[in-house]
Amino acid sequence: MDSEITERELIELERSVVPDNTSKATQYGMKKFNEWLALRDHACDFGTVTHEELCSLLRRFYAEVKAKKAGETLTPSTLTCIRAAIHRCLTSAPHSRPINIITDREFIAANNIFDARCKLYVKAGNPKPQHKAAITEDDMKRLGDYLSDFASNPTILLQATWFYLCFFFGRRGREGWAQMRKDHFVIREDPDGKEYVTISKTEATKNHQGGSKQGDVDFSDQRMYGPGVEVFKMYQQKINHNSDRLFQTPKRAWTQDECWFRNEAMGKNSLSTIMQRIADSAKLSQRYTCHSVRATTVTTLHQAGVAAEDIVKVTKHKRTASLSHYIDDMSVPQKRRCSEILAQTMTRQSDTTASVVQGCSATVIQNGGPATSRRLCEEKPNFNLTIGGMEVDDWLNMNEQEHRVPDPSEVRQSQQLVTARTALSSLLPNATFNGSCVINVNFHA
Repeated sequence: MDSEITERELIELERSVVPDNTSKATQYGMKKFNEWLALRDHACDFGTVTHEELCSLLRRFYAEVKAKKAGETLTPSTLTCIRAAIHRCLTSAPHSRPINIITDREFIAANNIFDARCKLYVKAGNPKPQHKAAITEDDMKRLGDYLSDFASNPTILLQATWFYLCFFFGRRGREGWAQMRKDHFVIREDPDGKEYVTISKTEATKNHQGGSKQGDVDFSDQRMYGPGVEVFKMYQQKINHNSDRLFQTPKRAWTQDECWFRNEAMGKNSLSTIMQRIADSAKLSQRYTCHSVRATTVTTLHQAGVAAEDIVKVTKHKRTASLSHYIDDMSVPQKRRCSEILAQTMTRQSDTTASVVQGCSATVIQNGGPATSRRLCEEKPNFNLTIGGMEVDDWLNMNEQEHRVPDPSEVRQSQQLVTARTALSSLLPNATFNGSCVINVNFHA
């Protein structure tokens, strides 16, 4: 019979499923809290501290905690991470206290200071936070040209394989790449005989860490069709089969007929900066990070009209709300177009407005006495547009009352003139007229 498991082993079992990044974040937050306690000569035993005592400590800690470098201010996201770290340490083994410092009523006073500190960061005019930028359309074209040369050497083959897998599967830039085995991705055929790459192994990710609930497990059948399959096929042929790792270190000297990679797995640090090296080699406009690839996956699908419910199946987000900071922004062409539309209102003549009416000669009569002089934009004069000597509105009413079916050319002309009446205020914003005058305005496409 196996020996009874000890309390220490139970604690280690609980900690073994915590992601490395979460453990590091917890260590960082607790380090900041413990340093502040030592500086203020306070003590805090998470096993025995009361709600009131902990709230009083946290209230002062949130107000006084400083950044590592003098003169810098902790960002709201950093403060949030520190508070979450303290909460995790308090509720996990060995303390396992049923206390929630984020939502419990006993911590309202501390959280009011926390919220105030976060708002003061914005009021102080600190730098605007930036999410990882998606790769621009022009850079994606340059990137495609660069990676299309994947059959020329092992470095580009490695980079192309990583990029296609990261882009098509919407993966996080630093999550799990170094630990992947060669059989993590496989090539299969669909019922139509088309080949695709898919994931064959279970994997604990940030949003799907496994568990007893279906929502904790990734059941999706995500696929990569197209040129990425050819890249992955060649990579499978060229990797070193003495190593079980998917990503291996490229050889410096190689021949076309042998394997291109050493029996040496790439480290997580090398993989975490692979996109920066790709950006340098492809001569992109900026040094994108690995997470920029994931951002590009989301924005590309969103701008192509793919529903958020389908995008999260690719990116493995648990909720569509998590996509908001990716898809709330516009693309660069959309931003440029909005700026152009607004800029056109500041010009004397809008090319966009002028092209609305084609082949139309409009008579503009500014009603006023012979001694008057005023700007059209200030006085808002009447624009009398005529068809055969009759004002457009009167002509339309006549046709309606007499049940007359106008000639198609007259209908087209009336539509053009009604549109012209709306456009004239923009075309002549600063014109000055003396007395009564007639102006012929010709519109061209």
